[in-house]
Amino acid sequence: MKRLLLFGLVALWTLPAMGQNFQAIQDNGHRLFDSNHGLRAIRVDSTAFIEGDSVFYLSKTIQPIIDEWYCYTPYGPSWMGDYIRMSPDGTHLFFNLEGDTIRFRTQAGLGEVWPVYDYNDLYIQGEVLSIEEEIMFDGMTDMVKTVGLQVMNNEMNPIPHNLNDKTVQFSENYGIVGPLNFVAFPLEIEDYYQFGLTSYALAGIEGHPEGIQNLTWKEVFDFQPGDELHVRTREISFGEGNEVRTIFRFLDRLEQGDSIIYTRQVESDSYHVSLGEYTYAGFTSQTAAYVVTASPLFDQFSMTPVFTSSGNEVDYYIQYDEEIRIKGKHYLELTTLYLDEESGCFTPLIDAGCYNHAVANYVENLGGPYYHCELSSFYFTSRELVYYNIDGVEWGTPFSLLLSADVVDKSDFKVYPNPAQDRIFVDVPEGQLPSQIEIMDLQGRILKSENLANTRSEVQIENLPQGVFIYRVLSGNEIVKTGKIVVHR
Repeated sequence: MKRLLLFGLVALWTLPAMGQNFQAIQDNGHRLFDSNHGLRAIRVDSTAFIEGDSVFYLSKTIQPIIDEWYCYTPYGPSWMGDYIRMSPDGTHLFFNLEGDTIRFRTQAGLGEVWPVYDYNDLYIQGEVLSIEEEIMFDGMTDMVKTVGLQVMNNEMNPIPHNLNDKTVQFSENYGIVGPLNFVAFPLEIEDYYQFGLTSYALAGIEGHPEGIQNLTWKEVFDFQPGDELHVRTREISFGEGNEVRTIFRFLDRLEQGDSIIYTRQVESDSYHVSLGEYTYAGFTSQTAAYVVTASPLFDQFSMTPVFTSSGNEVDYYIQYDEEIRIKGKHYLELTTLYLDEESGCFTPLIDAGCYNHAVANYVENLGGPYYHCELSSFYFTSRELVYYNIDGVEWGTPFSLLLSADVVDKSDFKVYPNPAQDRIFVDVPEGQLPSQIEIMDLQGRILKSENLANTRSEVQIENLPQGVFIYRVLSGNEIVKTGKIVVHR
């Protein structure tokens, strides 16, 4: 699976050089383009030389099927169309989903006008509005030719239209830098064309340190010793289910060949959930090696179909520049489509209104998958990052596990007798005064809290029923001892 930078299928150009600038395709590297719908990539899979023109065939992507509800094909055209045809005179031909021609004259001068599109009584005119140096991304500058669009009526008079606000931009040395979603051209609102006629801006170029690059599996799971993640996983159906609160601590890191080998501590509190009531189910702790290697299937670009071995499922990712809830982090959204053999469609698996984990996020330096679907307080499934401490930077609210092995359990802190009847004693080192003891039921609810002002304090528990309880001793804001105590009479 994935989020953005290995593109080994790019063709090596064997076509004759045109000797012109402002071409849509300038080299054999992939390009990343950004919009408010996420990043899209363009990659050339193959090339041809036809009747003196250079033809660049673009890689296939996931596309919806027209007029079919939740029906997708993994063999759809690129968002810029199936191919781009470039003539020696600088005429560039793009093609929409219906195969209609979209024409740009990249060698046109300032103020020059030409027909961009003429079909079904819709005439669209292009005009070079400016040729000037512009900042593209991260300080990279180049001469950019901006082409404005104007929709005309049958009498060739300008008419109001949403396309009149659209422009297309070509860079002198870096190819097309401000394209439209040409496969949807000239429609305005068509979700089955993947976000309609969206405008994009160049965000990254393969091999250039400036700008955004493809997010890889190893970048998603890139941690340093001392990093920590707190993750809540919930599976609730008809009010019944489980919740697990897990802390991942990365203790050591060893890079060996193409692999990163971590020593990772994993601690979890488990709860059974019944109609909103939580019952503590247990604590687990394990320290073991966790190995991360490159994942070619993950390291594909946005909207590239990745088939499973059965051929009945296909994954694809959309990369985003910044995660909405976790600022400053690039992330990928994974969607899994399943083949409906009766209709022949690939469709999301909908389980009671949720995609059954079929939509999940992978976040740079924060791992994954993370997902959330909540239909009501009685039905939801989620795996959510609630806290991290990455390289000393904290976000969210951390867990305090009831029996965490991270607690300092000093032998000079003592709670006894155990089992107990009506009272317990708590011994606290003089240097740790004042302290506090909390006694909780197995749902984690605090039943008794008492300050400890002396090195030996007596705590009355006659109001507690018989059973098993959890206690923790705090010194300041630090938990210094936890355990279970049995009340038996």
